Amino acid sequence: MALTASQRNTIYQRFVPLLGEEVAEALISQFPANDLETPATKDFVRAECIALKSDVMFEIERVRTELRTDIDALGTELRSEMTELRTELRGEMAELRTELRSEMAELRTELRGEMSELRDDVQSFKTEIRSDMKSFETEMKAEMHSFRAEMQREFRLQLIANLTLVGGLLTAFRLF
Repeated sequence: MALTASQRNTIYQRFVPLLGEEVAEALISQFPANDLETPATKDFVRAECIALKSDVMFEIERVRTELRTDIDALGTELRSEMTELRTELRGEMAELRTELRSEMAELRTELRGEMSELRDDVQSFKTEIRSDMKSFETEMKAEMHSFRAEMQREFRLQLIANLTLVGGLLTAFRLF
């Protein structure tokens, strides 16, 4: 809880004769001047961590949903194109069967190669997406770990500062 200016002044005035101005100023500086300087609580840090985790999970799910939608759309488009191409080829084969048998064998081979390339491209795209998702997940885990370590470090520093303050107060009260 922050001290009012009057409370801070009273404490300062009482400790100056006992401890001197420098020590009294150091002691009073350990008390927050307003609520914004109040150290973060464990509950606050936990809540912030939970909120950050929720945001990250939401973002991962959003990206995952977008990727699924894109992959589904690509699959639908490919099936539609393949169906369209199959229909086209059957119509041409019916009309030109006797004239184009050798050309159809050549075209069939060419189409199989293109389909294989397209399949390889789709597989490559899927692999790349999976890799990107793993990298993103790894980065998020690293950021969470870093954030957690930073929050622990900040908590320890606040704890040490508070213990130092309590020790100073106990010493001051013993002298008083």
